[in-house]
Amino acid sequence: MNATIHYNRTTNHIDFGTVRTGAGQNVMNRCGSVTRGNLAKGRTFEGLDDLKYYVDHNARKLCKNCLKALEAEIASEQAYQARLAASLMPATEGDDLGGFEPGAPAVVSTVVLPHNVTMDPATRILSGQFRAMKSLMDCGLALMTEDGDLVLR
Repeated sequence: MNATIHYNRTTNHIDFGTVRTGAGQNVMNRCGSVTRGNLAKGRTFEGLDDLKYYVDHNARKLCKNCLKALEAEIASEQAYQARLAASLMPATEGDDLGGFEPGAPAVVSTVVLPHNVTMDPATRILSGQFRAMKSLMDCGLALMTEDGDLVLR
């Protein structure tokens, strides 16, 4: 994420990059002042932490639209980092008390069966509407046996 500070005598504005619409005729930005282009160009920042520090410790005030955009960008980055951390954390099967054993096999996924599809827990054979079971097979979640039974993987 690159962000560039643009400024006039009293106010800082942040250019988070532009969104080009169509074939590049219209250029949109989160702040109209940056789009109009009557500002001096300041520093460019690679990360949000440096940008936030600069904005907090600079003599010029920050434009209200740019402040909202900065807060939205920080919230978006934090949400992304939380999703990334959660996706990288290995899931393991836990014991009855909610803990887990280090040697337990990793849980790959949880399959939610479609409406009107049931599974025999002992044999893992599926029964129900053909279209719903076929969609499980097309997704690779179920396998057709030689006997013609559809078995959950």
